[in-house]
Amino acid sequence: MLVSVALWPRTDRAPLQSWSLLCAEVKPPPIIVVSICSMFSIMKTKELTKQVRDKVVEKYEAGLGYKKISRALNISLSTIKPIIRKWKEYGTTANLPRGGRPPKLKSRTRRK
Repeated sequence: MLVSVALWPRTDRAPLQSWSLLCAEVKPPPIIVVSICSMFSIMKTKELTKQVRDKVVEKYEAGLGYKKISRALNISLSTIKPIIRKWKEYGTTANLPRGGRPPKLKSRTRRK
């Protein structure tokens, strides 16, 4: 990359030569790339407590909208929506069992 830099006028030269132009080869600073995916994989989020989820549903039943609930409880809008959706569909705010691979050992075998 070629960079031009104008220097201040020198009084000891003629008026046309008072501005000197310096051209120098300048290397750009190294760019550090941080993967956004790696930043998010470090941060883990915790589940909300049942009391907080119940509070979300309580405010929803009182007539508040998603945005107002989000602001009141300081919880993101993308967290409020699934809580209310789950409550509408299943009628509960409790943690439901998650899918996944069945355990290799049965509970009876594990105890021995």
